Amino acid sequence: MATRKLPKNDSLPFGALQLLAPPVRLVSAALWKVLKQKDVMQYGVVEEFVTSACETVPGLLTPRHQGRLTLGLAARLILELCRTQTDAKVVTPHLERIRVPVVASSSSAAPKKDVKLLKTITNFQVLIQTLLRDPAEREHFFKERFLVDYGSAFDQELEKLLWEFLIRLDQLLPVPSLAQTVSWLSETPPVLEECAQAATQPQLLKLLLQHQTCLGHLEPAASLPPNMGDSILASLSLPLSGKVELDPATGSDAGQTASCITPAIGLLSGENVPVVVLAREKMLQRDKATNSKED
Repeated sequence: MATRKLPKNDSLPFGALQLLAPPVRLVSAALWKVLKQKDVMQYGVVEEFVTSACETVPGLLTPRHQGRLTLGLAARLILELCRTQTDAKVVTPHLERIRVPVVASSSSAAPKKDVKLLKTITNFQVLIQTLLRDPAEREHFFKERFLVDYGSAFDQELEKLLWEFLIRLDQLLPVPSLAQTVSWLSETPPVLEECAQAATQPQLLKLLLQHQTCLGHLEPAASLPPNMGDSILASLSLPLSGKVELDPATGSDAGQTASCITPAIGLLSGENVPVVVLAREKMLQRDKATNSKED
């Protein structure tokens, strides 16, 4: 299908994107944007999300990588706070939140912790306390050492670790197929109302559909079988008697042209999916019933 040219700024409004992207993927994209834009004051939110997800699903990252990612995020936030202000009451709570992920040990009952990470945390805490206590040392650090120790190389390592985390999270939560969604969807009345809320925002939906059309995701409608839906017309064309009227030109009934076709959009399976009954079968059954009465 030919695609239309997207505008230079092809981003979607947040409300429209909510209609398209699964919630967790939307959160993941927002976390990634925070790191790429170096919005350091939001690094605490990223760290909390990573910690919560890894505690719920330990296999998302190894304890070693989780510790490095969460410590790196927390450290950059704390250093940014130290750079802009010297109030220990603001910085200390963030410093106290830093902890080492526990590593399950099969050889002993007591869980193990990453010794290297523990030592790093101790050294970092000493550094922060020094910066808060000594203005001269603080000025020297941010002027001479900060960009060297916490510059682009540090940021790139954080990005690599976060991207690995987000990719693995995305693999854990794939978007379900239509058939799966049908089978999982509750049948309670409020569900339909909640799902239909998007219809109350027609402008967002219109914008989203136009955006996706430009990407060329939709197959041409001509690829559908031309006789798809003929059985619907045949059923609606039945006379009140239920008998099929013969076509004067061919002497045959319209239902004979109907055949069982495989939907081009895919098959849905499951007991809750409606079964399509061909109009020809309906007409044959009605003919038999009528003939029996006449006999």
